[in-house]
Amino acid sequence: MDWGEQSIAGAVSRYILHKSSTLCVFPYRFQGDGSSSTQSEDKNLCPLKSLAPPSPDSLSPSPQKPSNSLRISTANSIPVAKELLGRRHQFHDEIQSGKRPTFLEETRAARAGDWQIAPLPDNLQNRRSEITGPVRKMMINALNSGACVFMADLEDSNTPHWHNQIQGQINLRGAYDCSISFTNPEGNHYALKDGRLAVMLIRPHGLHMEEKHLLVEGESSSGSLLDVGLYLFHNAQRALDAGTGPYFYLPKIEGHLEARWFNEVFTWSEQRLGIPHGSIKATVLIETITGGV
Repeated sequence: MDWGEQSIAGAVSRYILHKSSTLCVFPYRFQGDGSSSTQSEDKNLCPLKSLAPPSPDSLSPSPQKPSNSLRISTANSIPVAKELLGRRHQFHDEIQSGKRPTFLEETRAARAGDWQIAPLPDNLQNRRSEITGPVRKMMINALNSGACVFMADLEDSNTPHWHNQIQGQINLRGAYDCSISFTNPEGNHYALKDGRLAVMLIRPHGLHMEEKHLLVEGESSSGSLLDVGLYLFHNAQRALDAGTGPYFYLPKIEGHLEARWFNEVFTWSEQRLGIPHGSIKATVLIETITGGV
């Protein structure tokens, strides 16, 4: 299968980047046996014509529009991500100068308010046992394990070179089709079993990770947006049809504005894909002090 307009790159161009004037990808060719080979070096990035964008008239109505403060559209989603990263650097400098982290005045109402999230789907009610691992061959054992949840990791446990990221997306799509399998050199065959599988939650790259193999108007794209966008484009409806949903773990969050931005990315994605508002669920991993305040 050629790395071209008929493959995942086509999905990227239609979904994430449909308003870009220029889209470049590092050319990759996937062979029939699932292996891959590069066709050029990074310096020879080639332009890829984007497919026709969906008509604005095709958008499903949503009960909530993204706020004006962090509008999410293809034209500004990556600059907003970079602005959020700039806030991290600014806060780091303040801490180095002696400022101590504390709860923010602008989030007082949320902390003191009486509110709750929308009801969780049934298959997210029981998360007593979770298993995690990269989106490679071992995900078959993870899904078959009997655990309540499998956190399919595109981040820390998955060496983030281009082949792993794209093959991981292919594997995630294959999990919903029950088409992934693996035979090792000893002849042992692994495939998804019939019956209940672990519920998948996808962990994308952290916000700080760039994807240099895909350029938007000459700039590196966001690893987070690429992971989330490809997964949703290929699997959001598949997941809903399978009786589950597009669920995420969000790592390395460092503040409420970053969480809000992801929420708006999800709302925008639901509109574009025509799936019900609130279909996408996310667990925010609190891994930093700033993420907790």
